[in-house]
Amino acid sequence: MRLIIISSLLVTLAIPFSAAGQNRIEFEFGVRAGVPLTLPLASRLTGLASVFSSQAFSRAPVSVGPTVAVVIHDRIAVQFDSLYKRMRFNSSFYNGTSYVSSSRYLSSWEFPLIADYSILQGRIRPFGGGGILLNERLSYQLPAYVINGGLDWRVSRVVIRPELRYTRWSSVSQSTDVARRENQFEYLVGFSFRALRH
Repeated sequence: MRLIIISSLLVTLAIPFSAAGQNRIEFEFGVRAGVPLTLPLASRLTGLASVFSSQAFSRAPVSVGPTVAVVIHDRIAVQFDSLYKRMRFNSSFYNGTSYVSSSRYLSSWEFPLIADYSILQGRIRPFGGGGILLNERLSYQLPAYVINGGLDWRVSRVVIRPELRYTRWSSVSQSTDVARRENQFEYLVGFSFRALRH
């Protein structure tokens, strides 16, 4: 299913290349960083397990990673991010005489592929788009879909892109103690350098 979605996205985005003589292609390289606005994980303990043990998760303080993009005719941007999050996981269980608590950190990598469209003219322009997560390293709740929107601010070759991003994760059907929350929001700001290619 993911392969079909990716193929359809690439075919759709390839249409503007048919007028290659009039199109300008640019490449962006940079970093994207921001703050997750929601808790990433939720406990799925039920029955006796929920009585004798508990789990709690902290919101990741930052989301950060490299980003690359192809910009077509200064309108369509196809970007690939690699975002890292680090969060604390607290757990406790009753061993028959007392409760034993522990704490550790969990690492999450997410790899979204997103297509955005910028409207209007000028240095500061609104944009919106969406895409999918090609992969992730924590819960493997795929497919996951992304919708984003924000402002594209270009100063010479430097591009600053503040945005609000929504990710819809697939639900977990199999038995598991921990799963990602299905609805997640984060605020991100991208800082990129744009290199011109015709």
